[in-house]
Amino acid sequence: MLRLKNIKKSYNEKVVLRGVNLELESGQVYGLIGANGAGKTTLLNIIAGVASKNDGTVEIDNHVINNLNDIKGRIGYVLDIPAMFEYLTASEYLHFLMSALNFTEDEKNLKTEQLLLAVGLEDAKNQKIRNFSRGMKQRMGIAAGLIANPPIVLLDEPSSALDPQGRAEVMEIINELKNQGKTILLSTHILSDVERICDKIGLLIDGRIEIEGNLNEVMERYSKPILCVESAEVEKLKTFVKNLDGCRAVYDIAGGIEIEIDADKKQQIFKDIVNSEIEISGIYTKKASVEEIFLNVRKGGQM
Repeated sequence: MLRLKNIKKSYNEKVVLRGVNLELESGQVYGLIGANGAGKTTLLNIIAGVASKNDGTVEIDNHVINNLNDIKGRIGYVLDIPAMFEYLTASEYLHFLMSALNFTEDEKNLKTEQLLLAVGLEDAKNQKIRNFSRGMKQRMGIAAGLIANPPIVLLDEPSSALDPQGRAEVMEIINELKNQGKTILLSTHILSDVERICDKIGLLIDGRIEIEGNLNEVMERYSKPILCVESAEVEKLKTFVKNLDGCRAVYDIAGGIEIEIDADKKQQIFKDIVNSEIEISGIYTKKASVEEIFLNVRKGGQM
C-alpha cells in the first residue's frame, strides 16, 4: 500500500503542491491526471525520494518513508524520457544496472532475459539502445525500473510521445504488472489511456487533487447525460431544444447537435424531440468522458 498525506512543495515563491492526499492498494492502477505543469512529476519525484517535500508524509505499508534507504527495492520509477547509456546494448545496460544490486552473473543473465521478455524486447537484446525507436526506449525504461521487482511502480507519462501501437504495447505491459499484484501510479494527460487501464483516478489541478475515486464512481457522479440528436434541420432543432425544461447547453456536432441535460428530465426531453415536427434521423444518449469531466473541472465548471 502507498499512502500520501498532506504533501506540500514550493520552489521559492512558486507553490506546486498544496496538500496532496492519496492512497493506493496492491494490484491497483491509479491514474494521476493533470495538465502539463500541474505538479504530477514533482509528486512522483517526492514519492521516489529524488525530490524533497516541504510538508507531509509518504507511507509504504504503514511505514513512514524518511530517506532513500527506506525506498530501496520497494519502488520502481520510470521517467517520461528515460535517460540511458545508449552506446550499450539492451543486455549490457541491464547488466550494468544490476551491478549495484549484487547479482551474480547467472542471476544477471536470467533476470535480463525475463525483463526483456516482459517488455517485448527479447529480440533486441543485442541491439544498441541508440538504435531503438522511442517506443522501444520507453519499454527499455520500464524494464530498468523493474529490476528489483518492486511492489510499487511509478510511471511518468509512459506513452506521451508514442504512436497508437506503441501506447497499446505500454498499456499491455501495465496491465500485466497489475495482474502480478503490483501497485501502479500512472501519471498522464492522455485520458483515453486512463479510461482503458485505471481502477482509480485523481485529478490534480492547481496543486490539489480536485476529484478522486473509483473510475466508474467518478464517471457516474460527474458525467451528466448528453443527448445526441441527428437532423438535417439543425438550426430549427437548436431553437426548439433551447426552450425545453432541463436543457443545460447545446453544442454543434457533425450532422446534428449534442444537448447537455438534467438527468431527471431526460425522458421528457427525449419525448418532446421525437414528438416535434422536426425531422430527426437519429437520437441517442451518452455520458461525458473522463476528458470532458477534466476539462470542465479545470475551467471551474460544475459537473
